[in-house]
Amino acid sequence: MTMPLPVYETLDAVPQDQREDYAEQDGKWRPKLELDLAAEKRKRAELLNEKKEEKRLRDAAEAKLAEAERTAEARARGISEDELKKIADAEQAARKPIEDERDSLRAENRKLKLTDRVQLLALNHGVMPDRIEDAMLALERRTDLGDADGIVVKDKAGNPTTETIDAFLEKTFKTEKPWLYTGTGASGSGATGSSGSGGGSQNITTQAQALERKRAAMPGAL
Repeated sequence: MTMPLPVYETLDAVPQDQREDYAEQDGKWRPKLELDLAAEKRKRAELLNEKKEEKRLRDAAEAKLAEAERTAEARARGISEDELKKIADAEQAARKPIEDERDSLRAENRKLKLTDRVQLLALNHGVMPDRIEDAMLALERRTDLGDADGIVVKDKAGNPTTETIDAFLEKTFKTEKPWLYTGTGASGSGATGSSGSGGGSQNITTQAQALERKRAAMPGAL
């Protein structure tokens, strides 16, 4: 594994023969290669969001056009407004079970690919099992599915970042909400890692096994 290049507090601390390879960011001197990589990851996350929005708008426009074409064709054939409405209502009623099933599958798929994975990672990074529900209320706002079903971490304003989910849970989220983690001096039954009968590690293992069974039962989920 390649070791990350060091970050320096000042320009004077950067070795003379390496200074052209470093740049200042947020008050520290960081390798230009890492800064460029972070910028590319950020652009990719932003582009992914743009593509999602473009697809939503395109689908909505296509649906509106198709509806307008059906209405024009029906009127050309002499179908009245009331008859047209009855046809539209019948079509909507016929589509609803299919759309409900589609939405249900999407929600289940998202739960498996994002929610369940984030929850398991949070537990593995030290979030107390008896406080995981509180943690997930915040984590659901700070995470999203990215390209190739990767997990994207968002900042407090909802903008995508280049931070990995592991780094976020290990440092950023722990700093923001230390009371959710074991061994941080938080009060409560889980402060020392206990979460009732069975212990935290056993609960995490059980949840991991349950998650794997869910994934196996849903072809193409991951």
